[in-house]
Amino acid sequence: MPSHAVTKSSHYVSVQQTSSVGGATSGSRYLSWSIGGKSHYFCSLQGILRILELVLVLIVLILARVGDGGNILHFGGADADFIGIGASVGLTFILLAFIVCHLVGHLPPTLLEVLINLVGAILLLTAGSLAISYHSPRYDRNYRDSQEGLALGVIAIIAGIVFAIDFLLSLRHMKIAIR
Repeated sequence: MPSHAVTKSSHYVSVQQTSSVGGATSGSRYLSWSIGGKSHYFCSLQGILRILELVLVLIVLILARVGDGGNILHFGGADADFIGIGASVGLTFILLAFIVCHLVGHLPPTLLEVLINLVGAILLLTAGSLAISYHSPRYDRNYRDSQEGLALGVIAIIAGIVFAIDFLLSLRHMKIAIR
């Protein structure tokens, strides 16, 4: 099967498209930046999304721990707290492991990354929605932690949306063969 690759690059940005000719045609197009002529994981779209996910999840975790004037800021009831704190702690460790794997050159399986992105999106969207539904009526009654709680919910939802975008983009790299 003959295949060809086309790369267009300037000094800092490189766009590469590959495709195979004959039978099936597959195209892969990605954007990456280079620093000093070397391409780095943090300069790829996936690396930037992964760092953004990690930063947002850490912000959610810090807000949940000390967001209420140094006290715990609740996502809602006990079940909502369990989902929010459990998701943010678990995703923090998983994201750190993925970043380290990419940096040392041992890439995690694509299916694992896709599933983690899907689960992360669902959990963070759920936790953010629960926090907003809990703190929104409290905001109307001027509770002291209501603004921080709404910020917690909004940032968790933004993190969930970033995970969903990463999920959709990572689906493009998956190859599923059903036999």
